Amino acid sequence: MENSIQNSNFKVFQLRRIFLGILVLSSLLSTHAFATAPKKNASCPAGLIPKNCQRGTDKLQALTCNAYFEAGNQGFNGMVEVNRTVIARATNGTDDFPASIIGVIYQPSQFSWTLKIQRCVDPYIWEQAMNAAKMALRKGSNDKLYYHATYVSPRWKKYCTGNYKLGDHIFYSDCSRDTIQVARNRDEGRRGSMGVR
Repeated sequence: MENSIQNSNFKVFQLRRIFLGILVLSSLLSTHAFATAPKKNASCPAGLIPKNCQRGTDKLQALTCNAYFEAGNQGFNGMVEVNRTVIARATNGTDDFPASIIGVIYQPSQFSWTLKIQRCVDPYIWEQAMNAAKMALRKGSNDKLYYHATYVSPRWKKYCTGNYKLGDHIFYSDCSRDTIQVARNRDEGRRGSMGVR
């Protein structure tokens, strides 16, 4: 009888050790998980949210990122027009631009914002940018292949015609292909040199 009580006490003791071990281990694991888990909005100031604008296959996401970072301060119409220029490039049928929206947006030396994948965004403007991207997809090309901000003066603009201003951007429908190529060669390696900002 005494042996069975000792065996029983020993089993209870072992079960308690196992139970405490599990508790300690789970506590350590959960503390580690919370300590290593990324904090929500840790890298963004208050009121902003992180968005990933990495190159992918979703053209709506790519156009939303482009509208936000290229024309987020230009209002809805400015964001739509910038993206309609991207669509014009993707559908113009020449070798000057890639034949896809994503290809145009992530084409080297076009949009400097593409250098930084993770960005902090204002949720209200992001929503406007997404709606502008949808509108641009519905409207299609604006037949403008080039644009730049009004605060820059690229060398190639004097060879372009069919321009109009919307917000802080000037859009061009016709630029001499040879002139653009000369300007590209001269500015090779500089981000945002051709057009777009």
